[in-house]
Amino acid sequence: MLTRKEILFYRICLGISVAIILFFATAKLENSGVVQVWDKLQHFVAFIVLATLLDYSFPKHSFNARKFLVLVGFGLLIEIIQQPLEHRYFSLLDVFADAVGAVFYFPLQVILKKLPFLKRRFLLTNKTT
Repeated sequence: MLTRKEILFYRICLGISVAIILFFATAKLENSGVVQVWDKLQHFVAFIVLATLLDYSFPKHSFNARKFLVLVGFGLLIEIIQQPLEHRYFSLLDVFADAVGAVFYFPLQVILKKLPFLKRRFLLTNKTT
């Protein structure tokens, strides 16, 4: 079971991560010739991190459909925010990559449960809904 200080730490990390992702999602960055696959990989990894931080920030319930839908909703919100920007565009493939990243957190939990400094989140999870 996580302590209040640990939960606060994960919530702060979640907030900082959301802010950084929103910044990069809306900033006008130099085009470095990044290929489409790399962009989708960035979405995938970002949402694995967000899923982990979200789950650790609210450990009373296991990672469930509600947490998953919050993440997919955030991914969709990013795309909606990008639509009117002249240097960005709306992409359902980005939302798909976000969702796949969030889904990948399910099997990742098997590994996290074995790591001494991260497994405490999974001890005494009260509910699964």
